[in-house]
Formats: sequence, structure tokens, C-alpha cells
Amino acid sequence: MADYPISVAMPQERAINRWWGLLWFGIVVRAILLIPELIILVAIGFLVVLSQIILWIPILLLGKVPDWYQKLVGASLNRQARTNAYGLLVPGGYPDLNVGGQGPVQVQVNAEGRSINRLWGIPLIGSCARIIALIPHFIVLGVLYVGMYVYVLLVWIPILINGRYPELAAKFMGVVLNYGTRISGYMLFLPVPYPPFDFS
Repeated sequence: MADYPISVAMPQERAINRWWGLLWFGIVVRAILLIPELIILVAIGFLVVLSQIILWIPILLLGKVPDWYQKLVGASLNRQARTNAYGLLVPGGYPDLNVGGQGPVQVQVNAEGRSINRLWGIPLIGSCARIIALIPHFIVLGVLYVGMYVYVLLVWIPILINGRYPELAAKFMGVVLNYGTRISGYMLFLPVPYPPFDFS
């Protein structure tokens, strides 16, 4: 579903320093380098959770998700995707620490002006209903994550041998990040349709 309002664009670059291909070296070093990103992610996540305390009011009364909340969730999804990609050895450089900064992985959220069913605004019931509705997606995503971690255990070999991130691995990582980002956006009350079981 190419016209879905949330999409992840992966970098086209495949060249990567062979040092990242040293068994476990790349993953461990990148995990350490991501500590500042993770701190920012936790702070943004905390703001998203706090925002949801009052989010039900405009949803229930107006059938709208405020623009400021959509921007906050969009920034969170963007940073999350970039952080995950960097930790999974995807080429393209370190994620920008600045708010709204550019990065090799870009999440596009086109949900402004869309309405949302007012029933989602009922406190706690709306959240629980969305989570329950997403259970089939969580199962599929869990299977994809297992495959992704198997890829990570194997991707160091072509990186070490020829200094390139394999095309098949990049496509698979892009599918998983795109699918997971759509699920997260729906779960966080962006005014988007129920995510399709589509891996494009």
C-alpha cells in the first residue's frame, strides 16, 4: 500500500567501513555510540506518554488529533527508525542528534488534516482497543524481528569481505522498519488507517 500515510525511506548507500564487519565489534560499538540517541528517545517517549493524558479531549470533542501531537509522534518515529537502522549496521552515518535533523533513514508522516473516530478518545478504552486490534500485527512483527536478528548475526560477513551492506539485507531491514513504524504510528493515535499486512 504505497499510499499509506506513514512510510520509511532507507538510504541507497551500500558502502560501509569494513571495521563494522568485525564479529560483534560493529554491533557493540554502535550500541555504545547510540546511548545519547537512546536518552533522547526516552525523553521524547516520556513526552508522548504525558501528551496522551490530554489527547483524548480533542479526539473525543473534535474528532481530530492536534498538529503538535502529530509532529511529536512523527519526530519520535523518525528518531526511532534512524536509531534502529544505525544499530542494525545500516550504512549512512550516525543519526543527527538535533530535533528535526536529517538522517539517512527518513520517516514520512502525512496525516495532517485527517480526522479520527471520536470513540478512540474514550480514555483507556481507546488505547486498549487499538492494542487489541494490533495483536495480529504484533505476531507478524515478532516473526520479522526474529528474521532481522538472524540477518544481523550474518550480515557482518559480507561487510568484512567486500565493505558493502548486502542489498537483500537492506531491503529486509527496510520492510521491517516500515512495517513496525506504521504499527507504532497507529498505536500512538496518529489519524491513519489500520495498518495493512503489506510489506512494500
